[in-house]
Amino acid sequence: MKVNVKNLIYVGLDFIFENGNPWFIEMNPHAYGAYSIKTISGEATPLKKLSNFTKKYKNFCALGWEEGKKENTRWAANELRHYGTKTELCLVKENVRRRKYLKTVDGKVVEPDCVFKHGHIGFHLRDSKAKIINPHYFFHIADKWNTYKIIADKVFRMPKTFLVKSRKQADDIIRKNGDVFKNGFVIKPRNKSKGRGCFVLEVGDKIPAIRGERILQQRLIPDLIKGKYYWDARVFVVNGEIAGSEMRVTEDKITNVARGAKPTIVPKKILEKVLGPSLKITKALDRAERE
Repeated sequence: MKVNVKNLIYVGLDFIFENGNPWFIEMNPHAYGAYSIKTISGEATPLKKLSNFTKKYKNFCALGWEEGKKENTRWAANELRHYGTKTELCLVKENVRRRKYLKTVDGKVVEPDCVFKHGHIGFHLRDSKAKIINPHYFFHIADKWNTYKIIADKVFRMPKTFLVKSRKQADDIIRKNGDVFKNGFVIKPRNKSKGRGCFVLEVGDKIPAIRGERILQQRLIPDLIKGKYYWDARVFVVNGEIAGSEMRVTEDKITNVARGAKPTIVPKKILEKVLGPSLKITKALDRAERE
């Protein structure tokens, strides 16, 4: 199973299940998860698949963050080397103002022909002709409102979503759409990750303060494990092919490894339901970048 993609080379797609049916939640063009996939399966399959794509480049650089977590860019660079890609490690703190060349951790200055942006990196090499994984534009598409406009109804099911700018606006929408919000509602930022700023609320709960623009989303009643464990499934698509997956399990309503969820292998019967949709969604997101 494969789809042709031009620029969306490395992406994580998140799904939750309600009554046995998958719902697409969001895309992550700077997705973490390869480390946890290795811990549960023995192989960092997203990076293994990425190495198959990057081996052809002579001056390949992994650009990102070294500090603070097990799945940092030094670890990712070592994995890519393990799988056969000659990889220069470059850290954001040494390269913020660079437009064409990158400085490696060894002090070399190189002109890359391909750059893997590992993690959320807010700058891009404006004067470089290198292949960028992924181009900066995908951070715009990963904005939850923009993703919703591209995917919902047209490509695959997503929870009903509204863009709101005030508590009053959110309250009015909830009252006017009782059927949509009969199970509660979710308030989240447009573009933050790791569950930050996300509230899963019941009908009648007070709406949190809204500053700037926020996502107001239909709350699904997710399938639980043993009646108490919440979970979601993240699927990696690399160069248009399925490249690994993980189920993230927690007693918290917000399923994220950064907030304590435990990764485990996705059961086959669940995985089979999201493989086709993952490729279809990836193709649509990649096409949106070009339109």
